[in-house]
Amino acid sequence: SLGGLYMSTNKLDKAHTFVERALKISEQPGDQRLALRSLHTLANIYGMRGLYDKALEADEKALKICAATNNTRGYSEIYSNMALCYFYKGMLDTSLEYHYKVLKIDQFFKDDKQIADTYLNLAQVYRKKNDYKKAISLLNESIALFTKTEHKFGLKEAYLSLSEAYKEKQDYKQAYDAFKTYNKLSSEIINEANSKQIAQLNVQYEAEQREQKIRNLSQQATISELELKERNILLVVAGIIILIGLILSYLIYKQRKMAERARIQQEIHKQQQLAAKAVLQAEDHERQRIATELHDGVGQIISAALINLNMLFGKLQLAEKEKTIAETSLSLIGEGYDELRLISHQMIPNSVLKN
Repeated sequence: SLGGLYMSTNKLDKAHTFVERALKISEQPGDQRLALRSLHTLANIYGMRGLYDKALEADEKALKICAATNNTRGYSEIYSNMALCYFYKGMLDTSLEYHYKVLKIDQFFKDDKQIADTYLNLAQVYRKKNDYKKAISLLNESIALFTKTEHKFGLKEAYLSLSEAYKEKQDYKQAYDAFKTYNKLSSEIINEANSKQIAQLNVQYEAEQREQKIRNLSQQATISELELKERNILLVVAGIIILIGLILSYLIYKQRKMAERARIQQEIHKQQQLAAKAVLQAEDHERQRIATELHDGVGQIISAALINLNMLFGKLQLAEKEKTIAETSLSLIGEGYDELRLISHQMIPNSVLKN
């Protein structure tokens, strides 16, 4: 399609590029229909460039596809193109041969417009062969069919060719009459085209006016919708800000509460440590006091008593039995004194001993 479009605007290089691409695509899935269209368009491009042999080569490939797919209509299009190539190559008899093949197919399908086109093409070849009688006869048949099918553009071309045929025959009156009809048809076609264009422009204008009204209404609706969306967005943003504020307030409150709780726990722990330290200090003090009293008080008394008893027993003349009892008693008192000293030393706090 792109190849045909570029060909119609005479951009043959681009047309050729796209048609070649289409041919490559048609080879992959085996799309015969696409291949036929591509080859036919390629032949037309070659023909427009004056490369008639290449055009005929492409047409021969297209004919093989028509034969494989039993495409009779395809034969008509390909034969017509080949006839034109042979015409421009100067091979007029071969051109006539292919035009008559096209005519046979058109008559089979009873396609009056295509038959009229083929008559017109045949007349062109006969004019080139200077057979004006045959050319004029074919042109009159073409005019009759174009009139029947109300195909003004084809009718106009047929009258132009008829005028030129009479002119070449040197029948200038008939040439003038045919040319007048050609001019009349050209004016009618131009007027009809202008009328259609005016009508089309009017329809487009009315459509644009309706579309403009619709766009205005749509624009107003869009503005209202945007304003509503903007308000909704502002509400959502405000809600989010409030929510964030509440969350931050809660987090700050919770953090402060946790800090206060930690401070209280720390203070309680500190007081507990101080109380424990005070208890330990009091206990150490009491132990020291008791140890001091045992060592300095009771210990001194026992020590003095032990000295006095030793002096007493040394002066007394005791029997052996009483002497043994006395020594035993002194020994027990000595052991008691030593035990008392040990206890008093054990009761002294470690901090005092370290100092």
